[in-house]
Amino acid sequence: MTVDTTKNDFAIDPAQSRWKVAIAGILIMACIGNVYVWSVFMKPLEEFGIKLSWSTTAFQVAIAVFAVGVVVAQRLQQNYGSKLVAMLSACMMLMGFAGFKFCDGSEPGVAMAYAYIFFSCIGGLGMGMGYVTPLTCALKWYPDKTDQISWFILMGMGLGSLFGGVAGPSLIDDIGVYDTFLVFGLTFFVVMMVAAQFLEEVPEGFKAPEPIAMRLTDQQDSTTANTTKQGEEVVVVENAGESSTSRGGMTRDTGVINFTVREAVRENSFWQLWLVLFFATAGPLMLISQASPFGQDIVGFNSLGAGSIITLLGVFNAFGRPHFGLLAELSLGRRNVIFVAFLLQIIALAAIMPFAYEHELLYVFGMCLLGFAYGGFHGLLPSIAADFFGVGKDIGSIYALIYTAWGAAGIAGPQVAKSIVHSHDLEKDGVRSLDDLKDDWALCWYILAIASFVGMVIFFFTTPPKSQKVSVRFSNMDFTKTNKASGIKVAGVAGVAGKGKAMRNREKGGSQVGI
Repeated sequence: MTVDTTKNDFAIDPAQSRWKVAIAGILIMACIGNVYVWSVFMKPLEEFGIKLSWSTTAFQVAIAVFAVGVVVAQRLQQNYGSKLVAMLSACMMLMGFAGFKFCDGSEPGVAMAYAYIFFSCIGGLGMGMGYVTPLTCALKWYPDKTDQISWFILMGMGLGSLFGGVAGPSLIDDIGVYDTFLVFGLTFFVVMMVAAQFLEEVPEGFKAPEPIAMRLTDQQDSTTANTTKQGEEVVVVENAGESSTSRGGMTRDTGVINFTVREAVRENSFWQLWLVLFFATAGPLMLISQASPFGQDIVGFNSLGAGSIITLLGVFNAFGRPHFGLLAELSLGRRNVIFVAFLLQIIALAAIMPFAYEHELLYVFGMCLLGFAYGGFHGLLPSIAADFFGVGKDIGSIYALIYTAWGAAGIAGPQVAKSIVHSHDLEKDGVRSLDDLKDDWALCWYILAIASFVGMVIFFFTTPPKSQKVSVRFSNMDFTKTNKASGIKVAGVAGVAGKGKAMRNREKGGSQVGI
């Protein structure tokens, strides 16, 4: 089945109406981002006999299924279009959250069975499908601003906790935990269904405003070039024409290879990035899954205070995505900024969180640092994947497979807390002293700090595929690329006018990953 793009509500003036797609995307992403506030429900559910270890399992399964939903949505969106997939995601989100209402009055074991079926499986799959759909759609409408639109929409994932982190505890106090799930489900359904109506497909012949050409400080390729002056800098724009292909597709003259999925998974670089994403996100995902119980039991916050800190975590997660990207573009390069993110995360896990119980501000600082680094990884790794495997038609599917590492980390990270801290839930008394709990949590943080260090070491040895003949924008190095989306070829050399100025050259292909 192919999507008909000839009948489009935006056909009158699509270039001026595309902002609606961006707004719709961030609204959908904000709804999905409430998966990060799951921990606000854990303590209230414990009052109904649902142990923390059980509710942790619900989060683990939801994250794993979420990652599967990303892969599924890639194929569905190609066949049925963004609008239908987003509407399906909204329906599954409604079932996932509102279905929890059936748990009311049930025995703890039956209630958790409902939780695994509705929230973890149905809701998790819907969240994964809704996560990738608006971003992929928006990237098609913004081939001239791929970096900016990616960062803008992905910010919604972090900002979603602004609603759940504060409204969740307040609603639980007022109407109870099960009715709060119902309110969440209905709210997400309405917002996502309305927003989905604006996810129009790009009409045939659509042309975005021409992107700003990359700056050229050393003119090395002047074939049929149109040269203009901008201050003291020379801008060279060439007509790229049709690209010849080799393997998944090699852009003419540059030698940049666009890998197919089958080719990418055969490269060591693919699995190195998979492991990097796994070790980079295991620690933050454990924190996200346990933030409210840890904040209440160890630090001493009440439920609303712990939820508010989760909101702050989401804000730093949101702003980490564009800020790390800008830092990479303007000065250090993506490779070096990834190391910065790892260092910040290791400091938070090893030097701050084990002592967070000593002062509330220490806990808040550690949460914000982890959220900021976590957002940075999500903002940079898709672009690095595009550096490695090109920006061909399969790059979305390639990163969707890499993204399954995040799902695996969603199992492994919380499992550390479940095995060390919550293992005592299954004992008959299940009671531990505060000092014992502090020691258990400290061990969890140290283990995940080591995991982050392992990820940093793996990234140190991560290199582009050997068959990728040109130097990619992985660090401060020379680059030459073709922007296939706009049909404009832009060449440049980094380092001539200084690293800081050279890295301001915008690489438009890097974020066309669809994740």
